[in-house]
Amino acid sequence: AGRMKESLSSMDIAAVVAELRSIVGGHLDKVYHPDHGHLVFTVRSSDEGRSFVHVHVGKWLYRSAESQEMPQQPSDFAMMLRKRIANAKIVEVRQQGFERIVVIGLEKDGRHDLVLELFAEGNVILVKDGVIVQPLTSKAWKHRDVRARKEYVFPPPIPDPASMRPEQFLDLLKASGSDLVRTLATRLNLGGRYSEELCVRTGLAKDRRAADMTIEEASRLLEAISSMRSEAGVGGKGHVYIKD
Repeated sequence: AGRMKESLSSMDIAAVVAELRSIVGGHLDKVYHPDHGHLVFTVRSSDEGRSFVHVHVGKWLYRSAESQEMPQQPSDFAMMLRKRIANAKIVEVRQQGFERIVVIGLEKDGRHDLVLELFAEGNVILVKDGVIVQPLTSKAWKHRDVRARKEYVFPPPIPDPASMRPEQFLDLLKASGSDLVRTLATRLNLGGRYSEELCVRTGLAKDRRAADMTIEEASRLLEAISSMRSEAGVGGKGHVYIKD
């Protein structure tokens, strides 16, 4: 039996963002924080009424029509978000490059960005004019300091296939010591399922060494990634992939 998915890949996030674009133009109503790893935003949109956007930190992002009972006593983080962005107008929902990062742009007393980092342990960070107001989790790395009043810096980007030429993509494949399917899964954050699907669509053996690819094969892979991304970007449609 296949294992359940445990988090979203960059391709899944492209699909989720396409679906969430319908909240643009609506207003962010309330913020709830049922437990440390789960935030819920109530959204009012003129045409669709009220819905709920859920963030499970580092794992999931989705929208629901119904919601569970919410805690009466908001957390400090939820209180801070309510004070800053309750009733803000939603002006943008985008994926940062091909990262597992979603940015929700909000207008209220100037521009705020709610940055949802959905990789590793994940984080939710409120940013105003490029400066961090407050993160859910404060943390510092060598290249990055995610704490209040620091400039918000995105993590070092993973390569975005949309802006790569076949030669650059071939360099990425040649630099890998692994097979094709693992290289696609880890270097592009595509995850195993979509990487296997790419091998099927391009007719390339998944266990071939990535370093052995030719320029023609690299080019075929880029085209397949691009068409899968545009399928994901249609939004509102699920796809069933059948193994073998």
